[in-house]
Amino acid sequence: MDFDMSHNPRVSVIVPIYNNEKYIRETLNSLKAQTFSDFEALCVDDGSSDNSSGIIQEFAATDQRFHYVFQENSGAGPARNNGLSKATGEYVSFLDGDDLYHPDYLKRMTEALDQTQADVCICERETFDSKTGQILLKSAKYRDFDEGRVYQTGELVDGYYDLMTVFCWDKMFRHSFLRKYPYEFQNLRHCNDVAFVCSTISAAQTVCFVKERLLRYRTGTGVSTQDKATKQPLCALQAFGKSRDNVLQLHQNDQAWQRTIDTRCAEAFFNTFQKNVKFEKSCREVYDAFHNQYEPEWKFREKPIRYFGNKIIRLKMWCYRRTSFDGMRKAYLKLNTERGKRNGLYDYVKSYGAIVVSSLLRR
Repeated sequence: MDFDMSHNPRVSVIVPIYNNEKYIRETLNSLKAQTFSDFEALCVDDGSSDNSSGIIQEFAATDQRFHYVFQENSGAGPARNNGLSKATGEYVSFLDGDDLYHPDYLKRMTEALDQTQADVCICERETFDSKTGQILLKSAKYRDFDEGRVYQTGELVDGYYDLMTVFCWDKMFRHSFLRKYPYEFQNLRHCNDVAFVCSTISAAQTVCFVKERLLRYRTGTGVSTQDKATKQPLCALQAFGKSRDNVLQLHQNDQAWQRTIDTRCAEAFFNTFQKNVKFEKSCREVYDAFHNQYEPEWKFREKPIRYFGNKIIRLKMWCYRRTSFDGMRKAYLKLNTERGKRNGLYDYVKSYGAIVVSSLLRR
């Protein structure tokens, strides 16, 4: 593929695509409909076996902003790395092959970065069900932040990973910043963007927020990385393990950063355990990997419960240390049964009730 080097666009949008024939036209149309027009779309075909390549090349033939990049099937992580290596824009953004941008996504994000000169801009998003069109989640993570203000890393470190997703598609990055910290996406079946995002966010000096829901994340397709989370259940632990290594290397001897990333790693274990709880084999695999490898390696057993960042994580860790795999799985099966009815800490205590009582009786 030849690139026009006579003009560097303001934004490079990297779109990894693998067998997205059903959705890719709608995704690329959401790019074409942007109210901000100075962008390049690097559409990386990861060896698709359907008609994804034909649809991409239709766009490339009629709109010079769209570029078709082919690679042998290697995964979404290498596809994003491939696109990033070819990006020429001042800013870089990522869009999955089945997700959608709001028409003002590029406009609002570039305006925020231009105004604040921040390294990274993060927006709100919504999640919708592909089959029903129903909106499942309208995020409001950043309600307490001011638009137009640049936030220093030091202002956010204690709650950094609680404040934002670890996904790349709700963020826009300053390209010069990414060149300074050339982290790569991992070659994992899912969670391949976690280490990239955690590492770049922790390296960023400044961040800004746009509180509009500018991205629509599609679920229920059968091709989403999140839809495949139970296929290779250890990906999340591997991703956060790499994230932890990078963060601690960046912030050596900084206890606030260590506490933050350790809390996020602990949360990743409990979240992964819950995602796999209906499948005993993969759930056991997650538990054993954490119990026998990651927890000792991360030295979590040397840390008091109060070390971890929020009340729910502390409760989960307290119970985990006092029960068996079977007891923990029983509690999470109860949580899943009552999913959508939980309101907070009380509901976790209720679901963990049998574990809490039995552990107290054993002491």
